[in-house]
Amino acid sequence: MKNKKSIILQIILLVVGLIFLVTSLTLKNNDDILMLYETHKKCNYEVILKPNDFYENNILQSNECYAAKSIKQLKINFEHKINSSKKANVEYKYKITNDLVATAVNRENIDKNIWNRTYFIYESDVKNGDINENIINENVEIDYDFYRNLVNSYENEYGIQINAVLKVRLDVFYNVKLENQKEKYLEDYIELDIPITNLVVEPQENYEKDSVNNIIIENDRYRIMEIICFVLGSAILVVDITIFVKQMHKFKTNLENKYTRKMKKILRNYKNYIVTINNELDFSGFKPIKVASFEDLLDVAEQNQTSILCYDAIKNKECHMYVIVRDCVYFYAFSEENI
Repeated sequence: MKNKKSIILQIILLVVGLIFLVTSLTLKNNDDILMLYETHKKCNYEVILKPNDFYENNILQSNECYAAKSIKQLKINFEHKINSSKKANVEYKYKITNDLVATAVNRENIDKNIWNRTYFIYESDVKNGDINENIINENVEIDYDFYRNLVNSYENEYGIQINAVLKVRLDVFYNVKLENQKEKYLEDYIELDIPITNLVVEPQENYEKDSVNNIIIENDRYRIMEIICFVLGSAILVVDITIFVKQMHKFKTNLENKYTRKMKKILRNYKNYIVTINNELDFSGFKPIKVASFEDLLDVAEQNQTSILCYDAIKNKECHMYVIVRDCVYFYAFSEENI
């Protein structure tokens, strides 16, 4: 009855502990959305051609393919704007960089970067304003001929062929200041990838043009409840595991004590019949007969006036007992399971 109550108590503690832990995980995701904001990004460019006899207009618009040798420069316009669900002050700055990335063409190192160089084009001062009135609009001119000649010089100098891309990038950094809240740091970018070594150039816009995001605030009330539930759940599970370990130890000790007491009683009361042997009995040449209990084996020994051979199979856990009668071996395995 006592063991039954202990098992019920352990099950209750396990269930309660798990409920507290699951609750703490649920509360962890209950942050409040403080502000929704939508970002709008644009990258427009014009391709300025070298003097030539093929094009009527030496200024080509975006989203076309261009002969690399015909390009003189690119004029790029970056535009970045945020629309917010709430009014908020913002402190921000931005920078424009050209990152020349070259990868090897040979089979052994294909697509592995072999040369990188970053050119800082512009970096703004820190600016302040209303987040909904903030528009970043910057123009930059790219001397395409300069980068193409630079890559050609690299290939001639080192005798290798490379694939080169110029990544023209606007990086924006915001500190959003909301009333009675900590500042929230945001960052974003617009990137235009321009092939340098291709015969035909098709710039690729590498950014998400429009996206909806949110600023969340950690709810202190939920944080406190989460911590309380986690601590209580963990403490209850530790207590439950401790009780379980002690119960198992007690159960194991009781089994060992029962086995030891029973063996001592047998050796004491029937010492005239018991003969200890050091090796397991070989049944070869005998007919094995398994008996149901030690008492049955004792009856066989008494009726035939013979000894009971006793082998300690597993120390303090199992003992094998035999009675040999002519060509038969009566066998009984005494262990903690059949006490």
